[in-house]
Amino acid sequence: MRTGFKRLIFATVMSIAFFVLAASTSIERTYTYDTTDSTRTLSWSGSEDGGYSARVSVEIPDSRDSFFVSVPKTFDIVTGEELHAVFHGAGQDYEAALDTDGDERMLSERRYFLAPYWGKTAESLSIEFHADLSAEGLPSEFDIVMLDSRSFRYDVRFGPDILTARADDFFSRNGIVSRTEWGADEELRYEDSEVWKRIAERNAGYVPTAADKKASERRKAIDDYLAKEFSADYSLASIDRTEWGRPLVWPIQKTQYVKMITVHHTADSNTSDREDAEIVRSTYYYHAVVRGWGDIGYNYIIGQRGKIYEGRAGGDYSVAAHAVWNNRSSVGVSMIGNFEEFNVNAGQLAGLKSIVRALAGHYGIDLSASMSTHKECLSGQDCLMHDYTSTRLTGHRDIGYTTCPGKDLYKYVEQMRSEIDFSSGFTLVSNPDIREVAVASSSSPVASQTPTPTKPLAATNVGPDIRLKLSYPKDDILLSAYMPDEALVVSYGKKSGKLPKGRTYSITVSKWQLVMRVGKKLVRIPEGLRFSASVVRIDSWSRVPAWDTSGTYNDNLFRGTVELRMENGKLLVINELSMEDMLYGLAEISNDVPVEKAKAIIVSARSYANYYTDPDHRKFKNGEPYDGSDDPNVFQKYLGYGFESRSPKIREYVNATRGEVVTYQGEPIKTWYFTQSDGRTRSEREWCLANGGSDAACVDTPYLQSVPDPGSEGKTRLGHGVGMSGAGATYFAVEKGWDYESILKYFYTGVEVEKIY
Repeated sequence: MRTGFKRLIFATVMSIAFFVLAASTSIERTYTYDTTDSTRTLSWSGSEDGGYSARVSVEIPDSRDSFFVSVPKTFDIVTGEELHAVFHGAGQDYEAALDTDGDERMLSERRYFLAPYWGKTAESLSIEFHADLSAEGLPSEFDIVMLDSRSFRYDVRFGPDILTARADDFFSRNGIVSRTEWGADEELRYEDSEVWKRIAERNAGYVPTAADKKASERRKAIDDYLAKEFSADYSLASIDRTEWGRPLVWPIQKTQYVKMITVHHTADSNTSDREDAEIVRSTYYYHAVVRGWGDIGYNYIIGQRGKIYEGRAGGDYSVAAHAVWNNRSSVGVSMIGNFEEFNVNAGQLAGLKSIVRALAGHYGIDLSASMSTHKECLSGQDCLMHDYTSTRLTGHRDIGYTTCPGKDLYKYVEQMRSEIDFSSGFTLVSNPDIREVAVASSSSPVASQTPTPTKPLAATNVGPDIRLKLSYPKDDILLSAYMPDEALVVSYGKKSGKLPKGRTYSITVSKWQLVMRVGKKLVRIPEGLRFSASVVRIDSWSRVPAWDTSGTYNDNLFRGTVELRMENGKLLVINELSMEDMLYGLAEISNDVPVEKAKAIIVSARSYANYYTDPDHRKFKNGEPYDGSDDPNVFQKYLGYGFESRSPKIREYVNATRGEVVTYQGEPIKTWYFTQSDGRTRSEREWCLANGGSDAACVDTPYLQSVPDPGSEGKTRLGHGVGMSGAGATYFAVEKGWDYESILKYFYTGVEVEKIY
């Protein structure tokens, strides 16, 4: 018998944030994650049913109440019933099958896991293993991790008041218990935490085996197949690999839509005297650390009496790990209990119906519709994947090799499918933080340069300053200087000073005020505080382009200054910089478009932006403290220094046309442009009338007239259709050899191109 014990103690702070606003004392409950890891040998003998059995007694130290068992991968899973175990402890017997909840990382795991056992505390635990395997496939050992989910301590803190974070509307409407409320230790999600440093040290000497390499190749083959054949359901809209400047073990992946709800069970008794939060914390530790995922695998958990608990971090549209190859564009809801053995109680059924109805409405899921789902081909089958058509309300067994969510819960899933008229006609709701935008060029971005911390080229500081509202989505922000040897300068009015180098600074919204962490204190700061460097980095903003599957790029870098204000109770982030420096980071076109088309687009973009810097031509009419925004649906697609650093040709074209704008009768004009027409452009008046404008309100702008667009013949119009066509600009630049001035003068009637600075 081999036995090795390791104790890992982790702490999670229940309160959300602490701010030094007044002298006070607070007492916090801090949960501890105290575990013991033991590896034991297995001695098998033949059993009466023709299989094999082994029985082991395990001493339980202290007050362990959660048990996670795994075995080496010595066999292939075909039915999911190859191995199970019966736990005997404290007068309570429990049968645990192989745990098949998860995602594609299961292929790379070196062990199989049994469903967790949430037992009562006792001095010892007897585990009886049963295997329906050949003698060669029997595992020779098992590993058991024992966790105390109840232990906590009280910590006394001096100074800070406890402020309550703004509640998420969806959570508050549906009475969902947040991660903070059930005691999630968020440290378990970060690679630089102590627990993950220990795990990295433990795995440092591991050399991948032939089986590992084979599993990796199969995982990639399936991934490529689904990405190619089912891209609408399988593609990701964004990936956040860091959070608050810290690397995540499991990056936050988000999809454009959520299209399916999948129901699971945790496979334990739902009549336990344990609190729901204890079981949720145990599940979190099991998934995050024991399985090595870095977070809990369900999006939501239904408690023993129907209470709903938040699962996977990241919020709306986050991909979880509950149904392998079907996690993307789905949401996983797991109910505490084993419903192959026990019955769903009235509170749980009410909770299930409530969360299903809430999620269907929130994401716009028509539960009567269908979608494609997938099961991996089993060992011995000559195929890669089985593809099915499933309803949008599924039990795990519908899309995986499992009995989950158990026969009693599954009958209610089937019953609910006949009671889903309320969702008929629902239209899928697009992720509001991910914009689907067609721009002037359909070319894919070209990664010409990697945005590593090399000294940026000097700013030009040429042209009028322009203030752009950034689409930063949070009420907390982390800022730093991009260059590690450069100080971040903070200024307000005429006062300014340098902050210490090499640090990241945290600012948050609290009770309609901005609060900044300075050392160990949090102090209120005025609206309009400005941070500047050659390039400022917003460390808390992950804007990895959707096409960048490697995560090389992150468009969170900005020249000029980053200014913080409040708008409607939320954090407002403004980037102010010169016009020419802004154009370097304007992603209206990619780095590889034809030269003269690129110049024409840049001059049009400069003209459009310049028009709105004039106080007489405000884009926003209610006194907003900015001229434009980075949202192409509202203003222009601005990505900042990250785009500039990988697009050297754009910088070249901006410099070649420096200060040039389109004018009409000597006055700079607002230049409209779009992706492509259907063979002709529209006049501004025609567009206005078509969009409900009155005859009196729709003016006939002399330089925005309809002209033939040979580059778009036979195509479908994309965009408003007024002004310059991107497809037309390509045609005239490539097919006709026109220069950019000729292209501009063709699409804008009677204009000139003039240098105004």
